[in-house]
Parts: sequence; C-alpha cells; structure tokens
Amino acid sequence: GNKSCLSGTYLYNYLPSLTFFSLYVSRRPLSDLAEFAKDRTKMMGSIRRALTGSSARLRRSLASLPALQPSDPYGPLVKSSIPGPKSQALLARLGSMQDERTVRLFIDYEKSAGNYAIDADGNRLLDVYCQIASLALGYNHPDVVSSLRNPDITHLFANRPCLGVTPPIELVNLLESSVASMSPPGLRQVMLAMCGSCANETAFKFAFIHYRHKLRHGSPPTPKELRSSLTNQTPGSPDLAVLGFAGANHGRSGSASLSASHHKAICKVDYPAFDWPQAVFPRLKYPLNENVVENKREEATCLAGRRDPQRRHHFK
Repeated sequence: GNKSCLSGTYLYNYLPSLTFFSLYVSRRPLSDLAEFAKDRTKMMGSIRRALTGSSARLRRSLASLPALQPSDPYGPLVKSSIPGPKSQALLARLGSMQDERTVRLFIDYEKSAGNYAIDADGNRLLDVYCQIASLALGYNHPDVVSSLRNPDITHLFANRPCLGVTPPIELVNLLESSVASMSPPGLRQVMLAMCGSCANETAFKFAFIHYRHKLRHGSPPTPKELRSSLTNQTPGSPDLAVLGFAGANHGRSGSASLSASHHKAICKVDYPAFDWPQAVFPRLKYPLNENVVENKREEATCLAGRRDPQRRHHFK
C-alpha cells in the first residue's frame, strides 16, 4: 500500500534471464561469483535477523547494508500523485495507439539508479519489481553501462546473431567462461532462453522428447509418427501432459507454459489451452522436523485431490 514502493516479488532473490548480452557482461572469475554469493547470503541473513527484532533495529540493519553501486540513492522521494500529471499525459497518448490498461506509470530510465526508479514526474521509488526480476544489479549499474559502450561487441548488437544456426565466433568462449563453468556436476548442456516462458517451453519439449525417445528404445521417429505430427494427430503428437499446480505461474508467452499456469484468470481467458491436469501444492509447516505428522497429512490430501476428473493421464 506504500506509494513510494513499486510492488513486486524481487529482493535480491532472483537472477536475470540469461541472454547473449548478459553472458558478456557477467564474465567474471568463479572466485568473484563465490564472494558475491557469500556476501549476498550474509546480507539476507542480516535482513532476516532484523525482521525478527524492533523497527528501530530493522532500520539500523538496513542502513548498514552496502549499496550495490555508488550511485544508489538512499530513500524514496514522492513529489506528486502516482501516476503524476506527466505519466497521465503519456498514458493518454499511448492509449490512442495500443491498450495501455496494464501500464502503471512511465519511468525515466536515464535518471534511475540502483534500486530506485525515477518516474516521469520525478518521483523516486524503491523498486522491488525490477522489471520482473531481470535487474539483479539495479538500474544503470556502471559495469553494465560500460559494457554497452564496448566497441568489441557493437557488431553483435547491430547484427543480432541467430545462435542456433549462425552463431558468432565469440559464442563458445562466452559459454565456457560463464554458464558452462557454473553448471552442476554432470550437466554440461547449455540452452539459452530469452525469458521464463521460453525456458519452460523448452524444458517441456526436452522432457517430452526424452520420454518418447526412451519408449522407442533410442530409435528415430517412424514415418507414421512424422506424418501424423504434421496434422497434430497421434502417434506423432502423443497424448502427454504436464501436471501443473493450482495457483502456479509458469509463463504467458506459450501455449504449454500457459496451460500449466493457474494463477490469474485474466491471463488465461479467451486463449485455447491444453486439457492438462493440475494438483494442489502442499502447504507444509516449518520446521519440518517438528511438523512431520501434519505435513504427511497435507501431502496425502494433495495427492488424493489431484484435479484430473477424467483420469486420462497417467503419471510416473
């Protein structure tokens, strides 16, 4: 309810989607990344401890936390109503060209810094939305800005390489020095995605392909499977499903991710969707070792109440 804060779900907890550019600007030694993770853990621990104490202690603890960049302002500053007159004027103009109902206000990205967004009317707002958790380092971080000005990558921005067909000569080195070097043991395959929906759509495809590959014992698809897939018929288009959870959000940009999402009706209404089942995710009590009986009961209830009335899908 605080108008000096852009609401969202981000508090140093999520990393941005990996794009080709973010691979370039994040090329740092693993030792640096390990130190960043250690500092982040210490920071979050301080916040959690402060939240259990008094409001004065909370203010002192938050004030002692280091800023991610020197230009990060301290404290919000509200000069007008939100949205202010300038944002309202821009909204009116935008409405003549496209549906503007989801737009809340306009941001001056040149002036925004760190965790604070500056809107068109000069209001300085603490941003815990961070462009759907894609700004891990905040607005206008010096390292990101300097990388954008790097002449060594200008040709990559100008030509937008098609990584799956004609990747640039720099790609292998970038992958080896970034995400591939941080992958868990035994997982060396890297697939880049532009957003969360893209990542989930790709993960669903990999799961389906792998499952069908196992059923064929490693053999390639049959001619009948290939032909029938072009008309969305079995056996080429098998009757498989993804089990989603009630209230979950897996993205809006693809039919599969949207079919597995069950969080907001306005995001799903009027769109065709797959007839996939859903289940209720168990709401466990913590600490786990002190609530074993209650948690087992909750899990059993959720498993028994899986919402698949026709019982068409068999899950292994």
